[in-house]
Amino acid sequence: MALDSLSDWWKDVFKLYYSTGLRRSETIHGYLDDEFLVVPAEYSKSKVEFEVYLLPWQIDIIKKIHVARDEHLAKGSKMVTFKNKFTKKFQDCCRELGIYIPYKTTLHCLRHTFALMKFLECGNLDWVATLLHHDDTKVTKKHYASFSIRRLKKDFPTYWKKIQEVQKMAQKCDVATQFVATPMPMNYNSRQRD
Repeated sequence: MALDSLSDWWKDVFKLYYSTGLRRSETIHGYLDDEFLVVPAEYSKSKVEFEVYLLPWQIDIIKKIHVARDEHLAKGSKMVTFKNKFTKKFQDCCRELGIYIPYKTTLHCLRHTFALMKFLECGNLDWVATLLHHDDTKVTKKHYASFSIRRLKKDFPTYWKKIQEVQKMAQKCDVATQFVATPMPMNYNSRQRD
C-alpha cells in the first residue's frame, strides 16, 4: 500500500480483497443487494450461491470495480482480460517490492492473508472455513493448520499487538474474547443463520 507507483484505485481493490477474503471472480461477477455482495452459484467455487456482508467503503469499491468491468466489456474486450489485470497488477507490485515468487504470487495471496488474520484473531479453523465458504473444513485445515501461531505472531507483530489489546479489554469487561476479537465477519453469510 505504500508504493507510490500504485494508484489509489488499485490500492482500494487490494484492500477490498484483503479485507473480505473473496476470490477474484466472486467480486467481479457478484452483484450488490443492499449491504451484501451476492455471488451466484455459477461463479462460486462450491457452486452454491452465497452472500457477503460488506461495509460501506467496501460497497463503494465494488461499485467502482463493476463500472470498470462494464466499461471494459463495452469496448468489446473479454472478461478474462479484465480479470487478468487484477492478478498482473498484484504481481507487478510484488516484483517491485522484491517479494514475487513465480507461479505462487497471485491475487489469491490476499485471500490467504485474510484467512491467516482471521485465524490469528479467533484461533478457530472452523470459523475461518465458514468465512472462506469452504465446503469442507479439511481444505481449510490443510492450508492453515500447519502454521505456527508463534511464527504468525512474529511475522505480523503489529497486527498481533492490536489483537492482544482487544483481548485485554474484553477480559476487563468479562466478555468472551473470541467474540470481541472477531467482529461480524466481512463475508457474513446471512443464509447460514437459519
